[in-house]
Amino acid sequence: RKSRTPAAVHAVATAAELPPTADGLAPITLVSYDLLPKIPEAQRPTARIVICDESHALKNREAARTRAVVPLLHSAERVLLMSGTPALSRPAELFAQVNALRPEEFPNWENFAETYCGSFRDRYGNASGSSNEAELKERLDGFMVRRDKEDVQLRLKEKRRHLVHIPAPELSPLAM
Repeated sequence: RKSRTPAAVHAVATAAELPPTADGLAPITLVSYDLLPKIPEAQRPTARIVICDESHALKNREAARTRAVVPLLHSAERVLLMSGTPALSRPAELFAQVNALRPEEFPNWENFAETYCGSFRDRYGNASGSSNEAELKERLDGFMVRRDKEDVQLRLKEKRRHLVHIPAPELSPLAM
């Protein structure tokens, strides 16, 4: 098993830390959802494998973060989206995620909204509600693993809390 050296992993804090093109990236590059839209397209990372933690952050299909992340997911060979709150009660919030994973199966927002969001749109065009829940659940079962807390609670370790004291530097009267 080959271990990754620190140089092989790059956590990007600002767009200025990226090379001029995506070619010069480390084998493992970590980029936040909020930073990705701020990176010029030529500098945006490309990847064979993309893992998105807290993927429910992509629930708004119109958000800049979603518009920046979804093309990256579509171009990757493998994609893993992880979320503790996938929003099954509001199918509209799932569209960007299922489209990112299965664009051929869920290609069109309008059809998805009409079929699974109760066909209700408010005056701003927002779809809410839920319909055909059993059909959607069946379609999602092919690629979405859902675990309820009751199912995994016995395997979870008990929470432990620690208080960590961090010394603060002395402040001068001018800093106050």
